[in-house]
Amino acid sequence: GVPCDQTQPYFMDVDPTHPFYKHIQKLKETGITRGCRQDPPMFCPDSYVTRDAMAVFLYRAFGP
Repeated sequence: GVPCDQTQPYFMDVDPTHPFYKHIQKLKETGITRGCRQDPPMFCPDSYVTRDAMAVFLYRAFGP
């Protein structure tokens, strides 16, 4: 499993019962994602990830 520190959801649209909840929480904790909206904080789990957004995720995860 993926341990995460936050017990409350970071994103309003990702419920703790979501199958990837812990993984999404970890993406936020490690700074890989900031979500799709900030106010209110949303992840948009049903949206497609664009090519440029994936490039940013990979850069944040693995560095230059």
